[in-house]
Amino acid sequence: MTQQADLPDWAVQQTPNALAAAAFLVTPGSQDVLVSMTQPFRVWGAWLNVSIGSTSAYPAGFAYWGAKIKDSSGVDLIRLSLSCMIASFSDTDSLFLNMQGYQVFPSGGLWKVELDTDASIGNLNGRANGGIFYTVP
Repeated sequence: MTQQADLPDWAVQQTPNALAAAAFLVTPGSQDVLVSMTQPFRVWGAWLNVSIGSTSAYPAGFAYWGAKIKDSSGVDLIRLSLSCMIASFSDTDSLFLNMQGYQVFPSGGLWKVELDTDASIGNLNGRANGGIFYTVP
């Protein structure tokens, strides 16, 4: 056992009881609320998974599509985007970020975290999955 600086050597460090909130298969141009509370809470981790696919009629051009998780004050906690510039293309990527107890900022008396996706792009299909791990102090 590793000795902790602020704990006696016989003490066991406890992990806080983390809660999970997630949204799946979120379509372009959506805003899904993951957590909304009337009291403060802390975010310990955030994850995103984004998938895109272009049709065979995709016009030549470079496009980005993605999603982000943000708090009620508009601060982005995590963002993931994918790029496409050819027809009949598909891609998926995932990202996890350790947040170390980020204190969510309130807006209008609510502490809220939501998953937002970019607007739809012609002949490009996108889906996003994402979530957070949080505790209520």
